[in-house]
Amino acid sequence: PEIGEVFRPHLDALAEEMIDEILRGVPEYARPQDETYARLVRLAVEGALRQFVDLIVDPDASWEPVAAVYREIGMAEAREGRSLDVLQTSLRLGARVAWRRLAAESEHYNIPRRALASLAEAVFAFLDEIARAAAEGYTKAREQEAGELEHRRRRLLDLLLAEPPAAPQAIADMARLARWRVPRTVAAVVLHERGRGPFR
Repeated sequence: PEIGEVFRPHLDALAEEMIDEILRGVPEYARPQDETYARLVRLAVEGALRQFVDLIVDPDASWEPVAAVYREIGMAEAREGRSLDVLQTSLRLGARVAWRRLAAESEHYNIPRRALASLAEAVFAFLDEIARAAAEGYTKAREQEAGELEHRRRRLLDLLLAEPPAAPQAIADMARLARWRVPRTVAAVVLHERGRGPFR
């Protein structure tokens, strides 16, 4: 616990260093004109650092607040159409910067090697937990998106088969939402299985 308190005063400077490294190393996250996005990156980095130190000081502390943030980040990555590779790269970059700073500060404070080894293990375990939370959010968003797309495609089919016919613009709009290119012509097909009546 005392090691955590030693590092707490350095968190702001460390967060700045990590954010700079992430924005430099992951072009997808470098959006100088997007203040909202920059705030989210800062929230994610600062929240993770504070939570890490809180867990070192009190291993029974809940890590749910930062897990919730990273689940949201995973969902945002899915919505933006990126793979999790981009996020995992940023996590590794941030962890590398954090570990470099921790190692340097540990020499300054004469932290024993054994404690430093435990700290390294804690960093990697925490990184795994953050990555797991992001993956949960990513998977959930993908499942929601797949369900929504399927719903839109069913709605499009209803419009195509509607009597009286739906307006062409309504069909075009729904087709765009369903990610389906409207063909110039449509043909209906009826299949018949031997021994049974016709079915669609």
